[in-house]
Amino acid sequence: PHHKHVRDAKDAALEMQIQAAKLKQASMDEVTKREVEEYAEYLGMDREKDTHLFWIAEMALTAPLPVGWTEHQDSSGNIFFFNRDSGMSTYEHPMDASFKAYYARIKANGQ
Repeated sequence: PHHKHVRDAKDAALEMQIQAAKLKQASMDEVTKREVEEYAEYLGMDREKDTHLFWIAEMALTAPLPVGWTEHQDSSGNIFFFNRDSGMSTYEHPMDASFKAYYARIKANGQ
């Protein structure tokens, strides 16, 4: 009987975590949703037809910079990226091309 209480408590704790995660997802602010939608479009997605693939845009928005790259702000407040190894600067995230290609590959596979 004691094991059942432990399992029930674990199930209850897990259920609370799931509910908290759902609430957090539901309350994701509009700015974030808009950012994801805009980035999805930037990657080539259709706002209506590709919503099931928006996770790619979310992943891209939170992707860490590759080794050697750093993020900076110009005098106008725009974000740009600098690669200390090559000396190259760009306003596009260094991983953008990879995420565009990834989306295109998934889309081509009929998803």
